[in-house]
Amino acid sequence: MKNLLKLIFLFIVQISFAQNFSVIKAENFSGVIISKEYFSGKSDMKCFTPTEKEIYDLEKIITEIQNKKEIRANRYITSNIDFSKYIRQYSGLYIREEKVIFIQFVLKEIIENRKLKWTSEYLSSIDIDKCISMNYFIKEQKFYELSVCGDY
Repeated sequence: MKNLLKLIFLFIVQISFAQNFSVIKAENFSGVIISKEYFSGKSDMKCFTPTEKEIYDLEKIITEIQNKKEIRANRYITSNIDFSKYIRQYSGLYIREEKVIFIQFVLKEIIENRKLKWTSEYLSSIDIDKCISMNYFIKEQKFYELSVCGDY
């Protein structure tokens, strides 16, 4: 009976933990949406869970940037970064009442080599070299604060 209770407990914990990360895949990108519940109690920031539509909208802009169709200064990202080589982790937060999606890009190669659990664990830039992060302001449809760690 004890083993059955332990098994049920572990199953419930696994289900509740897995609900914090929702895998999203498309032809030109893959990543996870991290729910606001994951950050509750871990941060003082007000968070939200990005929707799939919001993710697809921002990824469309990234694709346009990669294809050099979008070069406005407020969206310009260095064209020598090949974003198709990266897995994404998306989390939502509010900055001065505006919804912002924080995107963490981690090289697929690093994820595979280190066997990182990117679909169930938040990958901190402290633990990863060669990562990129940026903020996407949904209402303005603009990227800000591009941050690169490691050598490129």
